[in-house]
Amino acid sequence: MSYNPDKGEAGAISRAGSLPKTVREIGLVGCWIGDHGGEAILDWSDQAKRLQMTRVEENRFSNPLKKRFGTLAETDPYLLVVV
Repeated sequence: MSYNPDKGEAGAISRAGSLPKTVREIGLVGCWIGDHGGEAILDWSDQAKRLQMTRVEENRFSNPLKKRFGTLAETDPYLLVVV
C-alpha cells in the first residue's frame, strides 16, 4: 500500500479499520499519513498479534507519534518497525 499519497489520513483510518488481524506485514511508506491515521494504525497493530513488520516511514507523523511506533518494537522482539 506504500507510495499512495492520495490515501492520506482518511485512507489510513479506513484501511486500518478493515485490515485482518492476521496480517504479518504492513507497508504504508510515503502515503501522507498524519497523526490521526497513525493512531488508527497503532490501534490496529495492538490487535494484530502475528505482525512481524511495520513500515511507515516518509509520512507526516509528529515526533511523539514516531516514538510510539518505536515502542512497538520494544515490546515485541520479533517485530521490525521502520518509522
